[in-house]
Amino acid sequence: MSETPREQASSRHASSGGAGRGEASTTVLNGPGFKRQAFIKNYANMVARTWIDDSYLDLILADPQNALNTAGLPIPAGATVRVVQMKISGMGQINDQVDAWVQGNRTGLFDVYLPLKPDDVDIEDGGGVPVDGCAGGASCCCSPCCCCT
Repeated sequence: MSETPREQASSRHASSGGAGRGEASTTVLNGPGFKRQAFIKNYANMVARTWIDDSYLDLILADPQNALNTAGLPIPAGATVRVVQMKISGMGQINDQVDAWVQGNRTGLFDVYLPLKPDDVDIEDGGGVPVDGCAGGASCCCSPCCCCT
């Protein structure tokens, strides 16, 4: 995956006081109760939203812990989040993100792969793509593998 200056990995130390939403869910995301499909849906929705809302992308980059917690992707308090923006190359797979998330729950270092909106996807005023997913046959590539799962 080739990176431009804007696409270079950025690290944010996610620190919040007290028990947060992420702390309560860490065990679920790390153990046998991990809900893979729910994770993929929330992750895909987050990526799709960054494609239609530049201010949301800015929020993900500026405050990834709070933005990801709100998106249903809980980050434990005190964890470090690296948001890795990249062009879609077709080389990644959604399992790369799932594995990185599970690993983050073990290590406290979360890598969030954030594919940039492809040049050939035209989304005008939201393009009818709701935050909850794709509608009406819209092209909605929202995972590192660039295919719907």
